[in-house]
Amino acid sequence: MKPKIKMEENPPKRVLQFLRWFCREDYLEEIEGDLTEIFIRQYKRNPRKANWKFAWNVIKYLRPEFLKPLKDHYLMYKNYSQIMKLFMPIAFIVLFVMAILSLIPIKANKENSAEMIANVMAVKQGGLNDIVFSLQGLRGIYYISHITKNDLNADSLSRRLIGQTVKIYYAKPHFWALLSPTTNTIQITELRLGNEVIFSEFR
Repeated sequence: MKPKIKMEENPPKRVLQFLRWFCREDYLEEIEGDLTEIFIRQYKRNPRKANWKFAWNVIKYLRPEFLKPLKDHYLMYKNYSQIMKLFMPIAFIVLFVMAILSLIPIKANKENSAEMIANVMAVKQGGLNDIVFSLQGLRGIYYISHITKNDLNADSLSRRLIGQTVKIYYAKPHFWALLSPTTNTIQITELRLGNEVIFSEFR
């Protein structure tokens, strides 16, 4: 749920509209809520600084996994000139970020993974058909990549895992984690329920 805030503490309207324009619906509420909470804390200390930091944090989410499909934008903006005016600068930035990130593969092995025990609160299908987990007491987006999930699906995992305690291995952050604001996106590399390995990228 988005925090209630005073009128003078509202994040910059145009930046917020920009976030809602490009961000997938299945991630938007959590991302917007987290960034708004950060904005409120910073606004109380330094209102001017809070505005540009909010804009910078929104820009950090211009990453492939958070972008709406192109067809959604065409439904929102039927006028071609509006589409081009809004989309072209964004497309350039996104392609640049994608090119950079493509050069930095995540090595899926135990040496490059951290371990934790957590209780599963929710499992759902996220952007790009990733499987996204909500874990009790933990903020952020924990996900199994659509590239490596094989035959797993969110519905079956939801029935099995909600309320269960699981062991998770997740990829340790590298340099590009600096681009993420407080809400992190964390790739799961192995998932265990008791002695059963439900999912693993380890070879």
